[in-house]
Amino acid sequence: MIDEIERNNTRLQASQESLAAEKAGNRVGIRPADPVVGINYLKPNPRLADHRLDYSVSQELEFPTVYGLRRQVASRQDRVLDQVHGLQRRDLVDEALQTWLDWVYRQENRQVLQLQREHAEQLAEAYQRAFDAGSVSVLERNRARVFAQNAQQAVALNEIELEGSWYELIRLNGGQALAKVPQAYPAWDLPPSFEQWFSQVSDREAGMHVLEAELEVLRTEQQLATAMGLPNISLGYMREQDIEVDFRGFTLGLSLPLWQNRGRAQHARLKSRAQQSLLEDAGQQFELQQRHLYQKARALHQQLRALRSLLAESQEPQLLRSALDLGQISLLDYFMELGIYYDLQEKLVTAERDYYMTQAAMRVSLY
Repeated sequence: MIDEIERNNTRLQASQESLAAEKAGNRVGIRPADPVVGINYLKPNPRLADHRLDYSVSQELEFPTVYGLRRQVASRQDRVLDQVHGLQRRDLVDEALQTWLDWVYRQENRQVLQLQREHAEQLAEAYQRAFDAGSVSVLERNRARVFAQNAQQAVALNEIELEGSWYELIRLNGGQALAKVPQAYPAWDLPPSFEQWFSQVSDREAGMHVLEAELEVLRTEQQLATAMGLPNISLGYMREQDIEVDFRGFTLGLSLPLWQNRGRAQHARLKSRAQQSLLEDAGQQFELQQRHLYQKARALHQQLRALRSLLAESQEPQLLRSALDLGQISLLDYFMELGIYYDLQEKLVTAERDYYMTQAAMRVSLY
């Protein structure tokens, strides 16, 4: 399912096209400056027969290491773009997993709510017959009707949410219906310890990879800034020609790096240091986030076990109905006990959804 969404998602496709355009942009400006051609045609004033013709061709060259470092910067910027694209893919996978798990939850909750509606409608019909026979009061009959109406509304609302989750999956799949969607929760076992789990994901976080790639760019830009403080060389050919003399030869120029690049290396060094601090902070935040998710998943897992145990000990709706029909419990007691039973059912499916959504947030970096 995830592979299909990744292939068909239009947002990811647009990101891929933008990636190619931005990589091409990284290659702009890394080559030497264009050569300069100059022509001077000079006549004296007042006009005489004499004149002068000059022309020149020159090429300015930066220090050789500058070009190599610029290519390295462009290459590392390409890696940043790749990592940003990977981060966008990670966010898409996270959204797809959460939407799919919500859809699975709605499917399971549908079964609980439909069973509750079925029992409520049976009870309402039985109390309508009893009311017609004069054996129950109008208050009891209306109470059974309200219970059935509430159960029907809960089913209808769940169907709306279920359809919404399904269409959200279609949207993520580029507007196409998915070929196959698993209808049960994945077989995700909770890792035995946080340390063991973190060792699996510590080097898989896409956001960290973006920061690491950006740090490599800044470090290379720091080297480039240092290299740009070296003199530039200008080479060329020049010719001066008039009636009597024809001068021709090569020219050589050397720039004096006094002001233009002043402060550039320090600026790059400070940016690199700041990026290193961001990377360290992001690493700490990621570890804290994973620890929180792991502890939450562990608590939800224990809650699931407790809810299943309580539900196994609770009286089932059929037994409660039999006790009501035999007069062993009142209608009010029946509603209370049935409400407790279905409340446990809904808490169980909700806790199960939260457990797997928490696991999905933990595992998204593994996709």
